[in-house]
Amino acid sequence: MAHDSSSEDGERPTKAQRSASDADVSAAVASASAASAEWAATLENCIPAIVALRVSSVRPSELDGAGVSWGTGFVVDAEKGFLLTNRHVVGTGPVRILATFDQHEELDIDLVYRDPLHDFAVLRFDPSALFLTRKQVALPLAPAELRVGAEVRVIGNDDGEKLQILQGTIARVDRNAPDYSDGVGDENTFYAGCGSNCSGGASGSPVVNIRGEVVAILAGGSNSSSSDFFLPLDRVHYAVEHLMRQEPVPRGTVRVRFLFETWAQLKRLGFPESRRDLLLKENLGLRGLLVVERALESSVAQSAVAAGDVLLGLRIHESASGAPGGGAKKEVPVQTFTDLESALDAAVGRSVKLLLVRGGDAIDVGPVLIEDLFALSPSGILECGSGVFQDIPYSTARASQLPLGSGVLAAECGFVFGPKVPDQSIITDVAGRPINSVRELAELLPTIEEGSLSWLAYHCWHRCTHAIVGIGVLRIS
Repeated sequence: MAHDSSSEDGERPTKAQRSASDADVSAAVASASAASAEWAATLENCIPAIVALRVSSVRPSELDGAGVSWGTGFVVDAEKGFLLTNRHVVGTGPVRILATFDQHEELDIDLVYRDPLHDFAVLRFDPSALFLTRKQVALPLAPAELRVGAEVRVIGNDDGEKLQILQGTIARVDRNAPDYSDGVGDENTFYAGCGSNCSGGASGSPVVNIRGEVVAILAGGSNSSSSDFFLPLDRVHYAVEHLMRQEPVPRGTVRVRFLFETWAQLKRLGFPESRRDLLLKENLGLRGLLVVERALESSVAQSAVAAGDVLLGLRIHESASGAPGGGAKKEVPVQTFTDLESALDAAVGRSVKLLLVRGGDAIDVGPVLIEDLFALSPSGILECGSGVFQDIPYSTARASQLPLGSGVLAAECGFVFGPKVPDQSIITDVAGRPINSVRELAELLPTIEEGSLSWLAYHCWHRCTHAIVGIGVLRIS
């Protein structure tokens, strides 16, 4: 029961107390009104930089089918016409993109960069084609401003609406990349968590603070709660800077998926407390380290690392061979995903040894070549009999736990192999011949007599947890 201050057991507040209380309420209302006015001014400045995207995928690719979808983008350079959005908005295949700007102006825009690992892409439009929308509006990127407790707004094309504004507060900035239901997600990056309750079409929306700075990009959300997942801007900012200078964007990998683990979990893995205390003495805000989850199948790193290895740093060789005495070496401490990716991107083509703690003992493993992520991503497709085939992409190899170069991904089987082969299967053998690339498939198909029957082996990785082998009826036409 609520306590009544006017009863015999209570005391009436004095006039001075009532005045102080009224002053506190007035101050709170004034502060809230000022913050509301400041947010209104910020959003007014940001909105002209937001665009609604209509993406027409003209061919299936990986897990993306042909069709039309919606998303959001935002201008990051008004003079050059650069826009940012999610990679999953534009898909992985050939697309046509129509952007609707603030004043309902529509422009066809080009895809200029699609990150091979993280969920972001860069688009480009012709600024001179706009005559109503304010041309000099661009949103600044501020990766360092993504902090727990920051109040933010998500501005985008939520649930098919041209513009919606949703509010939230950053709850965490150190969650591992979310695992999506299709099995193909991000890796080796932190994500931020926030309860902004966004829905379809909002992907690619900027997450802005009260100063109008973009601190993250909305990338996904949970089906069972109001949680949304924001992609931090470290590699985004890095890529955009290179593109603005008209430079290629180096992206490196050792084909190893790492997870961030806290000190409590590291202790269970045998990480020495003495080493932990030394690291905390250097960086009191350090909350944990990166741990090996697994390496890509048949990669060099697979025989070198083990699940549960704790990463301390990298010893990068100037030469690709990494032979003893074969050139200068540089040790780079690694405590975050940003440290890891910065080091790998700066050393594509060189070899590296991984400095690890395994079961409490410090070891180094390798050398492992730092490979170009773009070289591991297919750049073309083979069309035949209404089917679309491509080399196994890096993300599919990671999700299916199959080696790169061990088959051909049938994004859409069409009529080539009959109805028994599902879409998104990985074809490994046709007519008794191993197939490792679309080039090999293209060379083989003309040699098979039309309408003939033959063996075909494939992995249906997306329909079950274990790879299965099937027999298909081969009909070439």
